Amino acid sequence: MIVVDTNVIAYLILPCKYTEAVERLRSTDDEWIAPDLWIHEMLSILVQNERHGQLESSDCMEILEDALALMKENYAHRGSRKNTTSRDTNKLFCLRLPIHRIGA
Repeated sequence: MIVVDTNVIAYLILPCKYTEAVERLRSTDDEWIAPDLWIHEMLSILVQNERHGQLESSDCMEILEDALALMKENYAHRGSRKNTTSRDTNKLFCLRLPIHRIGA
């Protein structure tokens, strides 16, 4: 079992210069675990990529599903995988909304 950071998960899911190294790591031990925070951090990474025009919304949704499948049940919400997916989809939608300052 390897405890991984969100960046390691992202490097595997989103092709980049680190993907090959992460694939080698995955081949040594495919049981990865991460704290619940990884989901929120992954959502942030996806939203940033979408805002910069590097990903489409539909791609972000597919990548999130791939990341959840990759991590299987290896995070603290093990018993609520189904609910976590829909909750995270809603968070992805909310994160894409423009931010308006009140009183500005």
